[in-house]
Amino acid sequence: LSFIPHGKCLSLDDVKKHYQSVKLTDYPRGQSENEVTSYTSSPDINGQVITFSFSAKSPDCLNKIIITADE
Repeated sequence: LSFIPHGKCLSLDDVKKHYQSVKLTDYPRGQSENEVTSYTSSPDINGQVITFSFSAKSPDCLNKIIITADE
């Protein structure tokens, strides 16, 4: 499941208020302005993880949220 939040700009600090254990899982490598910096939560009791992505174009605002089952 993935979605793009609209409305208020949410920062990494805002995310960390609810998900303190997020870890850096991806970062821009200078190939495109569409690259993202991503932080992923630890798996919950059901094995789901949440990834929070911030685009290189607007690195201070949450750009996308992806929820997946940890394999």
